Amino acid sequence: MPLIQRKQPKHFLHIEDAVAIIETYTVDIPVGLLTCITGVAGSGKSSLIHEHFMREYPDAVLIDQSPIGRTSRANPATFTGVFDRIRKIFAQHTGKDAALFSFNSEGACKKCNGQGYQILELHFLIL
Repeated sequence: MPLIQRKQPKHFLHIEDAVAIIETYTVDIPVGLLTCITGVAGSGKSSLIHEHFMREYPDAVLIDQSPIGRTSRANPATFTGVFDRIRKIFAQHTGKDAALFSFNSEGACKKCNGQGYQILELHFLIL
């Protein structure tokens, strides 16, 4: 499989001294690339983006995993077709079927059917 030639960013969006939870961050976010903000729970990812980045760059488009409507399967990334493109790229580079990278079909968790949670019914008998 050929090596992927990564695009190099030509421009960055700069955030200086953003206070998020207990840390102060200065970051440069590349423009024109798929950029993901990751970290452990409680590290300040949401604060950094929602409270600082969006205030400094109000014209930016933020796509998160919030559900559109009643089902978690209909989120902005699925609605805009972004997940379709991501699945296709994963499939090309792994030789697997794109459906394997979907939480709605072959890639869905067998226990929760891709819902992301399970409901466990408990019945108690009190004598």
